[in-house]
Amino acid sequence: MSPLWSATLALTAAGLLGVLALAVSVGPDTLKLVPIRNGLLKRLALVIQPTILLFVLALVGAATTDAAGTRSLIAEWAAGYAMAPETLAGVWRIALLGILFGFGLFLFDRLTKRWWAPPGRGPDLATDWKPSGFVAGLLYGGITEEIMMRWGIMNLALFLLVRVSGAADGSPSGVLVWVAILLAALVFAAGHLPAAITSGLRNRGFILRTLGLNFVAGLLFGCLFWSWNLETAMIAHAAFHVGGALLAVGLRATRAGAV
Repeated sequence: MSPLWSATLALTAAGLLGVLALAVSVGPDTLKLVPIRNGLLKRLALVIQPTILLFVLALVGAATTDAAGTRSLIAEWAAGYAMAPETLAGVWRIALLGILFGFGLFLFDRLTKRWWAPPGRGPDLATDWKPSGFVAGLLYGGITEEIMMRWGIMNLALFLLVRVSGAADGSPSGVLVWVAILLAALVFAAGHLPAAITSGLRNRGFILRTLGLNFVAGLLFGCLFWSWNLETAMIAHAAFHVGGALLAVGLRATRAGAV
């Protein structure tokens, strides 16, 4: 099997873990959006579309990574390339960065809620947090979204920018890299709007909040992807949800102690 297809299938298989976790964790509000009566078929429908998108973007990323100048350890392993021992050095630092970043961003979201949600409305981390949603964040966010957004969208953007600018394959300028990071972060942010509006809020402040928070997160993950590899972005993204979980548990404990 060619390296292209080996990388595509390996990343698709990894991303399927997240797709299945998401299908299991979705709530009734999201299921109502699927025009099928049978509950099992509804969840099956939720698997098919993201799986197709995952495969397509895994293929796009594998086809453009050389020109983009990016790496994926999973793709290299599937293609039969040996990894240097230092490749995964500093993983704990990336994980800690993701945890602190997630804790801080979720805390900022909570502290600014009065500006983007009417009193008593909108998502609340302390009450809405669930273990199933946390697992979906780890797997779908940490693996699947990074394959789609960074490996697929950002690689494609870099590939097109390299071709249009005449830059050498694998060596885009800093400006081109930042344009690709920004574009992927914008797509990443916009992709969170459909699920966010199931909370019932559609006001301008809530939309700006959803776009802004996810855009900032996308910038971090894009920088890590370019600076190191896809798996580094995955680790940071998964750890980001760990930070949110720590804040949620802390808020619940505080509430329980106050009662």
